[in-house]
Amino acid sequence: IMMLRTPPAPVFGLLSAFALAALSGCAATEASGPALMSAAGERPARLTLVASSREHQWTGLAVSATGRLFVNYPRWSAPHALSVAELVPGANAGLLEPRAFPDESWNRADFRADPANTFVCVQSVVADDRGNLWILDPASPGFAGVVPGGAKLVRVELSTGRVARVYRFDAQAAPEKSYLNDVRVEPDGRFAYITDSGLGALLVLNLETGQVERLLEDHVSTKAEPIVLTIGGRELRLPDGTAPAIHSDGLALDAERGWLYYAPLTARTLYRIPTAALRDPSVRGDALASRVERLWPSVATDGLEVDGAGNVYLSALEEDAVYIRTPAGELKPLAKDPRIAWPDSFAFRPGTGRGTLHAPGARDGRVIWFTTAQIHRTPPFAPAMPAEPFGVWSMPIGE
Repeated sequence: IMMLRTPPAPVFGLLSAFALAALSGCAATEASGPALMSAAGERPARLTLVASSREHQWTGLAVSATGRLFVNYPRWSAPHALSVAELVPGANAGLLEPRAFPDESWNRADFRADPANTFVCVQSVVADDRGNLWILDPASPGFAGVVPGGAKLVRVELSTGRVARVYRFDAQAAPEKSYLNDVRVEPDGRFAYITDSGLGALLVLNLETGQVERLLEDHVSTKAEPIVLTIGGRELRLPDGTAPAIHSDGLALDAERGWLYYAPLTARTLYRIPTAALRDPSVRGDALASRVERLWPSVATDGLEVDGAGNVYLSALEEDAVYIRTPAGELKPLAKDPRIAWPDSFAFRPGTGRGTLHAPGARDGRVIWFTTAQIHRTPPFAPAMPAEPFGVWSMPIGE
């Protein structure tokens, strides 16, 4: 989700005092409280709580074509018991509980013996429409620096649970202070795009050859803006009073229209670039930079997603909200509510990008899922873990 500008090891050493308990699921029920306002204002939308965790913090979320739910837990504190899990029904009907995925071996606590084949610090999970789960491991536990041999992108076949391929990133692709943050995969399975929020860059990975390029490293679109975010009524500052600089973070692929959307987290600007330009090795340097489009105004955002109609969904961190940007460029709130506390990752059912899979509480079947990570309420931005549980939510988005 982020990489801090200040030296990470002392800052995130504060987290070691907080032991993480096992994740406990909760019933997928329509949450009580104030109704969310729909973007059109015609009728209220509703949140449905799918799963929750009181102390084990997740960031990434993926929904498969058949409705399987996956989450990941970055190794931001110790002890750390689980990195990637599938949320499955528990002992009580309607409850969701985590189950290590793809197996216990990949999730073992001691990663240092074999960081190449163990999850070190997973940041993102994404399901495609070809039956795969993609797991992005920046391998920087506690933001203390990339563990040599640990940075990777793992492809798991959902039908078998087999690790089909591991793409490994060397120090040139993932420098020590990088933090690979989010990933999107082309529907044809030929290319993947990755953001680096630690140093600021876009990575283009050829999934057939394994070749990777770091692009736009010196471009304004991948860099944090000199601003201080206000989230939950407080300025987002470190214990020494400085504001974090969090670079290119959120990512969304509109494959149908050939656009890649991205944004630094510490910013209020959204950018996009044609994917054809990213894939073309003859378009580099100033030629590539000239293809970047600045979409403004925007909001300070973490998670991004695009639906089949070309609407961009943005997690509005400073407003406890989800916004959409229409193809016509109109920016408007889809939902606002105090429970939407640092909305992190979005997910649609793969294949359509329209969330057509039914979920509890969704009357018309079009659903978007998202996580609430509450990062502003956790160390080092707060003295302790939040009282409110971290959540996985679904929300019908109407027509």
